[in-house]
Amino acid sequence: METIEEKKDGANGEIAASTSQTQAEEAASFDVSGSSAAVRNLAVANTEKKVKFFSTKNMVRLAVFTALSYVLYMFVKTPLPIFAPWLDLQISDLPALMAAFMTGPAGGAVVIVLKCIMKLPFTSTAFVGELADILMGLAFVLPPAFIYKKFRTRKGALLGLVVGAAFCTAVSALINAVVLVPFYVELYCHGDEQMLVGMLSGLFPSITWETFMGYYIGLSVVPFNLLRCALVGFLTFMLYKHTEKLFTALTPKKKVDAK
Repeated sequence: METIEEKKDGANGEIAASTSQTQAEEAASFDVSGSSAAVRNLAVANTEKKVKFFSTKNMVRLAVFTALSYVLYMFVKTPLPIFAPWLDLQISDLPALMAAFMTGPAGGAVVIVLKCIMKLPFTSTAFVGELADILMGLAFVLPPAFIYKKFRTRKGALLGLVVGAAFCTAVSALINAVVLVPFYVELYCHGDEQMLVGMLSGLFPSITWETFMGYYIGLSVVPFNLLRCALVGFLTFMLYKHTEKLFTALTPKKKVDAK
């Protein structure tokens, strides 16, 4: 037979085990509810970001910048006699950079894509030129947008513009060498490479098809894009804050009802 002390020890053991189990269940419940709260908070934060991006203020800014970028893309451009004759200097990426700095990377990407889509009905390159412009535009606009989003200072903006210019120039060289030159040989020269060579013989008298890429990419595409990006970057750096203040001044402020 069990003694009174043994019975007390057994009862105390059962109580301790029950208490431990209850504490473990409470801890598990706390972890689950804590995780659920974290998930809910993250979902709310993401929703707020989406709502903020699609705010009326941002939509107005994107509409204005897209329209301005399209006009610059279609009508404001000029060839430079020191580069290949089909390389037109234009600053249509300027509004996209403004949009990217004001509304974030997605805003800049929207302006780049929409301006090129709006040009498609007037394309003379079977959409290939516009696709290349999208890729080069994104290469130029997105790096500074992400860097400025992280470091919202003049130094951050300047660093982003330098990185964007370098990345865009590299992407432009790659796209021209791999896609555009072979495509235009077929589209405009009917496969006759010497026709394309002849178009650059005035700039580079000793050019041949074997040396074409070296001359064209190294002495036209790369310096041309560095110059273009430097010009657009400089204008963006000088005008961005003034443009942002103008939009802020023109944006009607919400009225707070007095109580």
